[in-house]
Amino acid sequence: MIRQSGLKGFKIDGIEERVIVSLFADDTLVYLHENDKLEELTKILDTFCEASTAKFNLNKTEYLPIGSPLHRDRVKTTGLLNKDQEIPVPKDTIKGDASPMRTLGCWVGYNIDITEKWKKIENNQEATIAIWDQINPSLYARPMVIKGVVESQGHFLTRVNTCPPHIAKRMNYRARTFLWRGKKRGHMPFEEIIAPRSIGGLDFPDMEARAEAMILQKFQNFAAPASKRPRWAWVYDQLINKSIPEKPKVDPESRISWLLQNWHESTTKAAKLPYYILKMLRVARKWNVGLRPLKLTTEVKEEMPIWHH
Repeated sequence: MIRQSGLKGFKIDGIEERVIVSLFADDTLVYLHENDKLEELTKILDTFCEASTAKFNLNKTEYLPIGSPLHRDRVKTTGLLNKDQEIPVPKDTIKGDASPMRTLGCWVGYNIDITEKWKKIENNQEATIAIWDQINPSLYARPMVIKGVVESQGHFLTRVNTCPPHIAKRMNYRARTFLWRGKKRGHMPFEEIIAPRSIGGLDFPDMEARAEAMILQKFQNFAAPASKRPRWAWVYDQLINKSIPEKPKVDPESRISWLLQNWHESTTKAAKLPYYILKMLRVARKWNVGLRPLKLTTEVKEEMPIWHH
C-alpha cells in the first residue's frame, strides 16, 4: 500500500524506483520526502493493520531527520516534518544529532558515537574468554575458541558500522593473552601464529586484518556492476561526489566513478563524509584496489568514463 501511495519518498540517482519502504520481519523503515504528509502514512498504516490484523508497536516508533543541519534541528525542535503537518510527533521519539538509532542491528544517525556498543561486545568477549580459560583448552584448541565464540561476536557490527582500529587492536591483544595463558610474551611472533598450520603456524585469527577484509568485501559490493549494486552503494556515490576537494576542480557531471577515475574524496577535517565511507575508501586505496584488465573489448572501452581517468 505504501508503494502504491502518493508519498514521494527518496529519489536517488541510479535507482529507477523511489525509495519509500523497507520491510523486514520485525523492522519496518519508511522514507519520507520533506513534503510528504505524515498523516497520509498514518492512514495507510491504520488501514493495513485493520485489514491484516497486524499491529505496529507505536511505542518503539522513532524518527530520524535527514538533510541539512537546519532542517534536522527544525524537525527535532518542532516535532513537525513540514509546515503542512498538523499534529507534531513526540519530541522524545525524534533522533537528534549524536543520538544513534538502531535498525536491524546497525546504528545510524548524524555524528554518532557507538563506543558503548563496542564496549558491550568487548565485555562479552572477556566473559567468554574467562569461561573457556577455566576449561584450560590446549594450544591448538584456543585458536578455535577465539574464532568460534569470541571473534564472531563482533562480526556483524564490524560489517555494518566498521570496527575502529583501536578496538580491533584491543581484541587482538585480548586474544593473544588468552592464547599464551596470560603471559605478556608468547613463544612465537604474531606473524607466525596467524600463519596456516600447513606451514607451521597456528591458524590464529588476526582481527585487525579481518576487519579490513570485511571492509574490502563491502567495497566489492560498492564497485559491483549497476545491476548487482545494493541501494546503499548509490547513496554512497552521491555522498562521495559531494565531498571532493575544491582543487583540482572536477565538474559535477564528470564525477562518474571513484574507482574508474583519478579524482578522490576530501580527507580534510572538514570533510562531510561519514567515517565508515572514508574508511572503506582508504582501505581500498591501501590495498591498491582498481580496474586492471589484461584486455578490454571495444564495447567496454566505449562505456568507460572519458574524463579524469
